[in-house]
Amino acid sequence: MAILYTSGVRVGALTIDPVGRVAQAFWTHRPARRPPAQRVLASAPLARTWPGALGLPLRRGAVAMGHRIELLPTGYGVGGAALLLTRDGHRTLVVGPTTPTLRPRAAHHLVLCAPARPDAPADWLDRVIRGPTKQRLVVPDGAAAAVVSATLEDAGVPHRVPDWLGGGDRRAPIGISTRGPGTPVDARPQASEAWLVGFACAVGPEIVYLYGPRADALAVELAAAGLSTRVLHAPQQMSLGSIDVAERRPPQPGAPHRRPPVGDDEAHPED
Repeated sequence: MAILYTSGVRVGALTIDPVGRVAQAFWTHRPARRPPAQRVLASAPLARTWPGALGLPLRRGAVAMGHRIELLPTGYGVGGAALLLTRDGHRTLVVGPTTPTLRPRAAHHLVLCAPARPDAPADWLDRVIRGPTKQRLVVPDGAAAAVVSATLEDAGVPHRVPDWLGGGDRRAPIGISTRGPGTPVDARPQASEAWLVGFACAVGPEIVYLYGPRADALAVELAAAGLSTRVLHAPQQMSLGSIDVAERRPPQPGAPHRRPPVGDDEAHPED
C-alpha cells in the first residue's frame, strides 16, 4: 500500500489525522481543531462526541475505504486509537499520538508519529493553585484536556471543562479550553522516545515511516536499533506528485528484523 504524507498520513483513499480539507478522514485522537472532511471516521467512543462522525468499534475488525480496519486503543484521550489496515494480506499499522498502553501488533509497514515535546512548565498545577483566582488554561488537544481535568479534580480544584468532557462546574473561575488566549498547559500523556523505539522493534516492520516534529531524531534512534526508516516531510497541503521522502537505513547491514507473532489482541473548533 502506498503511504503518502499529504495534509496528514494518507493510506489509499483514507487520510489519517489531516490538517486540511480531505474527502475521507480518520482521527486517532481529538485535536484542538478538526478540519472539514466529506466523511469523518473515528473510534466509536470518540465519534459519540462528534455529530456526523462514523464510529468504528475498538478491538474488532471493520471494512472501510477498501481496507480491513482494526482499531487498537492507545489510551491517548477519549477513544484514542491506532489503525491496523490490511489489504491483500499486507498490513500497515498507523500510530498517531499514543501512550505506553498501546500493545504492538505485527505489521509489514509501521507509520509512527513523533510529536513535539511539551513546551509548558511541568509544575503547572502548583502555578495554577498559586495563580490568580480566575484563570483560563489552554491545552493542545483533547487528551491534554482530560489529563488536566483529572489532575485538577484530584487536587480538589473546581473547574470548567469542554462540553464533551461533561462541562464541569459552570460557576468555577478556572476553565479548560483547546483554543483562544490563556495560560498554556501541555499535559499530553504521550509515550517517550525510548518506548516508541521498543514498540517499533516489537512490531517488527520491514520499514518505519515517521512524521512529526521529532521524526528526524527518532529516525536516528530507530536506525541504531536496526530498523529501516523513512521520514515523511510535507507542508500542510502537498500535491501527490511531489512527495518528499528522506530515507534512512541502519548504519550496518544485518539480518532482516523478525516480526513477532500476531497478537489477539469548514473548521470545527473544540472547546
